[in-house]
Amino acid sequence: MSDINGLVVCRTIRKENWKTSVLMMTSFSVAEYAAEAVASGAQGIIHKDNPKTIAEALLQIKETGICSDRFLNAHDSFLRLKSEKNKDLSPREMEIVDRWARGRSMSDIAEELSIGQTTVRTHLEHAASKLGVANNRALISAWMHLNR
Repeated sequence: MSDINGLVVCRTIRKENWKTSVLMMTSFSVAEYAAEAVASGAQGIIHKDNPKTIAEALLQIKETGICSDRFLNAHDSFLRLKSEKNKDLSPREMEIVDRWARGRSMSDIAEELSIGQTTVRTHLEHAASKLGVANNRALISAWMHLNR
């Protein structure tokens, strides 16, 4: 991708998507770009000159969600990038607020995360307090504004 920075592309994908794994490939030094690949939300980075290495990395990501121990899976990378903008919210609060903002009910969120509805409500209340908003409707608005 000569006209687009792959790290920017990866970060853009990861900020919007927690389901798709991203394997970065480079013709440059993998060691030199590994930390930036992790920071951008990739699940791995490899040198692109060896088809066997590419296949092994893809299988590893399919099986474990990551290419090597230094990386996070797609979902955790998504939450980490969200937390950069929302430093005061815990990862669980961010996960719940994001689901709430996407129209999920408290009972649906509780069921999806195997927690009680009271716990969901408590996380939403804490998130609203941390973001300085008065209610759950304002929480959705603040969340959407922070995560454009």
